[in-house]
This record gives sequence, C-alpha cells and structure tokens, in this order.
Amino acid sequence: MARNCLLLDGARLDAAIRPAQAWWMLRMLYRLLLVPAYPLARLRLAWRARRDRAYGERVSERFGHVAEELPRGAVWFHTVSAGETISAVPLIRRLTEEFPELPFLVTTMTPTGSAQVRQRLGDGVAHCYAPYDFPRAVERFFERMQPRDERLRHAALRQLRQERLARPAPARARPHIEVFQIDAVAAGEGGEVVEPQGHAHRRAVHAIAGPRRSRRP
Repeated sequence: MARNCLLLDGARLDAAIRPAQAWWMLRMLYRLLLVPAYPLARLRLAWRARRDRAYGERVSERFGHVAEELPRGAVWFHTVSAGETISAVPLIRRLTEEFPELPFLVTTMTPTGSAQVRQRLGDGVAHCYAPYDFPRAVERFFERMQPRDERLRHAALRQLRQERLARPAPARARPHIEVFQIDAVAAGEGGEVVEPQGHAHRRAVHAIAGPRRSRRP
C-alpha cells in the first residue's frame, strides 16, 4: 500500500515538474531570441519610417529612455493603438476629473495611438511610447517612471460597471454582455496573481500587485 502511494506521489510530482520545466525552457528560448531581435527592432523602425515618418520619431522611448519632464509615480494606462486609446478615453477623463491632484500617464505602441492621446486628452495626461520587451529597456522605464498602484483604476471600473448594471435596459434592446478588460494584471478566483508573460508584464505585476498571495482555503 505504501509503495503504491509512493508511486502515485511520484507520478503527481513528475506531472507537476514537467510543465514547470517546459515553461523554463520556453522562457530561456525567448530570452535568447531577444538578443538578435534588438537590432532587428531598430531596423524595422527605420524601414517603417520610410513610409511613415512618425515611426522615426522618439525612437529612444521604445527602449526605455523617456523624457525627464514626465512625472514619476503616475497612474499608468497602456493602450496599444488608436482603437484602444479611443475606448479608454472616457475612463481616463473621468479619473483625471475626479483626482486632479494625481498625475496620469498613457503609453501607446503606435503613432496613431499617440496622436489620439494628444488629440483627445491633450495636456491632461503625460504620454510616451511603451518600451519594447527587452529586459534592460523595461527596467529602465520602470526605474524612471515608478508607476503608481492601480487600485484606483480598479475602483473606478467597478463603480462604472455598477452604474451600467443599475440602468434599466431598453424595452426592445437585444441582449448583450458587458466586457471589462481591467489591465494586464490578472488575478485568480482566490486573489492570487496569475503568472505574467513577458518582461514588461512581469515587472508590472510585481510593481503593482506586490508579492504573490496564496489561494484562500
């Protein structure tokens, strides 16, 4: 009986170790691929700048070198391109109005997203490009900017959701589901932080959520 239990525990242990080993190998492979990707990223920006001059501007921001005048400890929103920026504008405006004493930072990845930030939010927020997922670029960005805890944004989203749910549905409206993508920091049912992907995501999780919490019994 004891031998059977030992074999069973060994099988469980082996099943638990294999995914961890596979994840470690993929992570190491990803880090190795980043080495040749660095010059390729610069070449890609130079190539795209031939068609769109905006890709040749503020290139240093994409590698973590942000302007000194940008505020430290800002409430950080990341919207990749124009569509996501436009979707986030109402929430960002509401937060800037309710908390005028706080600095806000909106980062994007594309010039079209950058243009939407300036057009729709103006000087009400700080703006720069988010760094590419190179370890030193991400570290440089976080050391310089030191983003503020995002619980403020979570609270605002919960309030908006409650207000929407409280509204009476139109008489002949088609059924729909409200979807809220809060941010890149994901949490499980018990409140634990889900394993982040990529250097920027991992830094954001550890900077914002702090140490990992265990699942509630």
